[in-house]
Amino acid sequence: MYSKKLILDSLALEIALKKFNIEAVPRSIA
Repeated sequence: MYSKKLILDSLALEIALKKFNIEAVPRSIA
């Protein structure tokens, strides 16, 4: 159960980082 939560947390972190990159990159270009 702990390992499953760890996997979900890492997936959520990865998604959050991708979302941040998608939002941050156009601002840095502009």
